[in-house]
Amino acid sequence: MSCKVQVQNIKDWMQNKSILSEDQKKELAQKKDNSSVKDPQASTSAKKRKEKPKGKEQVNSALPSELQKSKKEKKAMENVFNTARTLIKFKNKEEERINQYFPKKLQALRYILHTQIGHNHLQKKF
Repeated sequence: MSCKVQVQNIKDWMQNKSILSEDQKKELAQKKDNSSVKDPQASTSAKKRKEKPKGKEQVNSALPSELQKSKKEKKAMENVFNTARTLIKFKNKEEERINQYFPKKLQALRYILHTQIGHNHLQKKF
């Protein structure tokens, strides 16, 4: 930015010393006038950048209360799915452990006994 200022100062000095021709003086004057007028889109984008809050404030201010509630519900559902996924993994590990210790025919017999008699009675026998 300081380079632009120095260049502008040099051009102004040259214009004042009459080193430049008349056409070049007019061009410089027009450029000077145009540089003072800012681009309206650039200024609005700068305002938008300033208006945006950062971090959690941005999320909270941008979302109405209904969306915040739905976000909480979504997080709760994710927790439920994660818990279910963990239980399924645990169940699969238990089945693998049972498969290691019981042959297939005994597993079928155990399943039948389990459904007929009940889980508590089965645990006492085995």
